[in-house]
Amino acid sequence: MKTILFGAAAAVAVMSAAGIANAQEFTTGYVGGSYSTVNTGQAATTTTLAIDDATVLAARAVGSFQLQKGVEVQLDGDIASVDIGYPHSSSVTLWGGTAHVFVEGENGSKVGAILSYIDADSRSVFTYGLEGRFAATDNISFGFGAIWGSVNLPSASAFNEEVRSYDGEASFFINDNFRLDAGINSFRVSNSTTGTVVSKNSVLSYRAGGEIQLENMPVAFTFGYARAQASGNNDYDSFSLGVRRLFGGTLKDRDRSSSPFHGGMELLGGAFGAVGLANDVECDDSSNEDACDISTVI
Repeated sequence: MKTILFGAAAAVAVMSAAGIANAQEFTTGYVGGSYSTVNTGQAATTTTLAIDDATVLAARAVGSFQLQKGVEVQLDGDIASVDIGYPHSSSVTLWGGTAHVFVEGENGSKVGAILSYIDADSRSVFTYGLEGRFAATDNISFGFGAIWGSVNLPSASAFNEEVRSYDGEASFFINDNFRLDAGINSFRVSNSTTGTVVSKNSVLSYRAGGEIQLENMPVAFTFGYARAQASGNNDYDSFSLGVRRLFGGTLKDRDRSSSPFHGGMELLGGAFGAVGLANDVECDDSSNEDACDISTVI
């Protein structure tokens, strides 16, 4: 099954490259930025939690175009600066890209393959999988994403890491330019050596938020709250605000037509995954062994 999925995801890159060469223009999309906080609600110690406070300042560009009749491509580019508190008090930059190739059905429904890459200094994450979006009614739609992949660790590491994430979301349009969302994400990392699994770290998160576009203007604001429980019963809260410059119609047009999908960073736990990855990058260079031992995400 994974061989088939990997083959489908690899085709995303080839088809996207061909599509860019032949596409006349991007039909829908946006460019924007967001600011997120991640907090445990308690002081961190070397026996409870790797991160006391963290912030994620992110920028994202999304564009979609028609590859051929009934087949669409969405391309995403992401960059994020993650500032983490205890135990490192430092900043890590993440960047990456995602390609989606999907077929469209009736009523704006679509299903396709996803290929994603994230770079974070001493390690990188490559994932592939499936995703879909379905319009239940004129104002309600549901989406899903399932990705698998691996983490490229520092050359000195004796471990192998595999990641998997499952995401589900429901969206309700109060009107064409005001959308509310609710979602759930299950994200897991397995560490292994010589074929033996030595640890499994997971994060289960719930989120709610929305996006509202200003009347007669191609500008929208996003807002959200998420609650996560990581391995070891550690709880995290995250609040986010963002702004986007849209092109290609209303919010509903974007959802129903060409660019409704989440990128690789969002599917890998969103702000929680970004903070976890940044924390592990710092652990690679840290002499604080306790700090590295309590890294709870990637």
